[in-house]
Amino acid sequence: MELPNELKESRELLEQAERTDDHKKKVRLIGDALDLIEEYLADEASCKKNKDFAKNLRRAHTRSLLQQLFQMENVTIEKWFEYIPLLLLRLGEEVKKITDGDSQIKKKYDEFIGIWKQELLEALKK
Repeated sequence: MELPNELKESRELLEQAERTDDHKKKVRLIGDALDLIEEYLADEASCKKNKDFAKNLRRAHTRSLLQQLFQMENVTIEKWFEYIPLLLLRLGEEVKKITDGDSQIKKKYDEFIGIWKQELLEALKK
C-alpha cells in the first residue's frame, strides 16, 4: 500500500519523537505529526484504508509515548507540564482507549498525571 505523503511524513516525525531525549523537541514533533494526521483524517477524499492506517499510527505512537513517560525518572514540573496538554487535549481520546483496555497502563498513567497535579491545582487557586 502506497501511503500518502502526509502519512509518510507523520510516521517519520513520530519515529523521530520516539528517538529523541529532548522533551521540547519530542512534544513539538508529536504535535506536528498529529497535525498532519488530523488534517488527513478530516479530508473526505482520503481513502478508508489509509484513514485506518492513520488512526492505528496515532494509537501505536500514543502507547509508545506513554511507555516512555512511565520510564522517566525525576520528572520536573517543567517536563511534566510539557506533556500534560498533549496527553489531555491532543491525545485524550487515544489515551482513554488505551488505558480503558489495559489496567497496568491506566495505573502508571494515573501515577504520571498525579506527579505534579496537586501543585498545579494549588498554583491555579492563587
